[in-house]
Amino acid sequence: MTILTGTTNENEFYSHHYLDAVLQNDLKEVVERWKLREDETGVKPPSKEIASLKADYFKLRNQLGKEKDPQERLSLQRHWFSSFFQALSYEFKRTYKVLDDEQLIPIVAEVSKSNGQPLLWVIEALADTEEAVDVLSLGLNQIQFDREVDEGLLEIDLEDLVSDYIFAQEEPPRWVILASIDQIVLLDRFKWNASRLLRFDLGEILSRQDTNTLQATAILLDREQNAAKLIGDRHELKTLALFAMTGFESNLH
Repeated sequence: MTILTGTTNENEFYSHHYLDAVLQNDLKEVVERWKLREDETGVKPPSKEIASLKADYFKLRNQLGKEKDPQERLSLQRHWFSSFFQALSYEFKRTYKVLDDEQLIPIVAEVSKSNGQPLLWVIEALADTEEAVDVLSLGLNQIQFDREVDEGLLEIDLEDLVSDYIFAQEEPPRWVILASIDQIVLLDRFKWNASRLLRFDLGEILSRQDTNTLQATAILLDREQNAAKLIGDRHELKTLALFAMTGFESNLH
């Protein structure tokens, strides 16, 4: 189901009731806060920061169409993603997570609880073609590591990586964001068994420059809009937009 331009609510990642009854109010509240902050401080809201990345995005797509070296392609992609995720208040920092079976997973951003337990991981993926590819069908690449890794980990796609490795841990993150140059996917561990996910088509979102879509994308993915909600008091959860939009309040532990 398409919610807004370039955004797809697959298998009801959040409910039709929320779409019909709550979504617009949640968007409006956050947008009004952003506008007030911009008027008072001059700080652009995340939606405008994302919109400003349009030219660089399509320049990158052109560069990737010509560049064949995987390492250089990854470097070019990371440069743009660092701007994108920083616009959403994440610290774009490449690091590794050690899983229960001692496998290493490369991530580029995260949100954690105060006790260090993971809440959200951002994982990048590099396509080897100019054609748009479902990010779930991509896999990890050896060039994402600074050491040799198990070949088996490189042979599976991200869909299986999330199912069999990440969400299968004793203490997995609640959410995973998968990012490729074509699209970004938001996954919730409690909804993943039913293949429920939220998908953002970067090319369409950035080319159309639709204000409502840019605002919704920023609210759904922005770190500042969800960090306090994820970590803070349960009774205040519904006042924040990002994960309230997915109906997560009833499932938080």
